[in-house]
Amino acid sequence: MTTKKEEGKQVTEQVAKIEDLKPNQPVIVNLVQQRVAPTAPKPCLEVQLLKTSPKKRVVFQNLLDPTEDIPFNYGSGPGALHLHLHPGKTYNLAQCVIDHLHSRKQIGYSERDKADGTGTEVVPDPAKTKQRFLLTDYVKGQVSSKIA
Repeated sequence: MTTKKEEGKQVTEQVAKIEDLKPNQPVIVNLVQQRVAPTAPKPCLEVQLLKTSPKKRVVFQNLLDPTEDIPFNYGSGPGALHLHLHPGKTYNLAQCVIDHLHSRKQIGYSERDKADGTGTEVVPDPAKTKQRFLLTDYVKGQVSSKIA
């Protein structure tokens, strides 16, 4: 309990827990906003995987256009991976990045007649779907088996 003197009046300040207050007891409440230092954003799942996934040395190939290099981002926020992949070059990549690149496909489409006979429709065709990238194990002086 603290006592202050304001303009001839004696004011008593007391800190009390809400549970200790009696019903209908007059209370003056001073709210103090506490400043909290900003925290760094949590890394996304992809960034967390980058830290734990084993790394492999691979040779990158762009199967759709063998001369085109690919700017590539994996993850977002702090710790994200930003690459510029060039065909024929070797890279030390985490297995999760290799799996992600392997999953990227160009979906092919076919035109077929509608079931009700009112015309045609375009639908995805798994037979025309193409792999976009090829990542092969790097062996000094040669390229060996396909990964994934």
